Amino acid sequence: MGNNINQAGFSIDDYMAFSGAMRQMMGGGGGRIQLEFNSDDNSIPLDFGDNQGFLRTWAGGLNFNQEFGAKSDLNTSYMFSNADKIYDRNSTRQSFLPGGNFTTTEHTNNDNLTNNHRLNLSLDQKLDSFNSVQVNTAFIYTDRDAISGSSSQTFGPDMLLRNEGSRDYRSLATGSNLNGNVLFRHKFAKKGRNFSTNFTFGLNNNDSESTSLAKNTFYTDGGQSGSTDTIAQDQFFKNDVGN
Repeated sequence: MGNNINQAGFSIDDYMAFSGAMRQMMGGGGGRIQLEFNSDDNSIPLDFGDNQGFLRTWAGGLNFNQEFGAKSDLNTSYMFSNADKIYDRNSTRQSFLPGGNFTTTEHTNNDNLTNNHRLNLSLDQKLDSFNSVQVNTAFIYTDRDAISGSSSQTFGPDMLLRNEGSRDYRSLATGSNLNGNVLFRHKFAKKGRNFSTNFTFGLNNNDSESTSLAKNTFYTDGGQSGSTDTIAQDQFFKNDVGN
């Protein structure tokens, strides 16, 4: 799938059919179907609409779903997506005050590039007529490169420049997430009696680096002279969580 017309990706029905979840649901599939996504989850290229800016998207993947005899049911899928979103805006704002009207003009631009890899695996294994095990895992790897810039100017009632500012920002981030669960089920000989236990595990790793440069100038004497403040920041973030 690829487009440059602000369509973020597949529909939910397309993704369910691709990942094998639709087949499991139609078959009354036992156990838990692992579909973890929402409108903020960029790891799956789904189209929820309301896409602002200029968006170019590429996505594709492979899946393999197979029943091995009467005891094993395997469902796997891999998906890759790439999205490049450019946003550019010019605005003019007026503030009506007792001392006169102030006018602010602003220009903002953003360029966000995101790559995602997602691997799903689900195995339902019957050990014998009384015991079964189901394993569900999902691995996600994401890297993002975000660049943004803005500039603004404010004019007083006399249309003389009162202040102006600019800000340049860039962020590089990577994240990996592994989560899953193992479900063991036992059916007792007496009808209606069952036992099950569930084990969950997860691992998260997130690293990011960002730089920011902000410059603000405040003018006096009718915009002929002024003072300037400059703030430069470098930030590093690392987070590793396992359970």
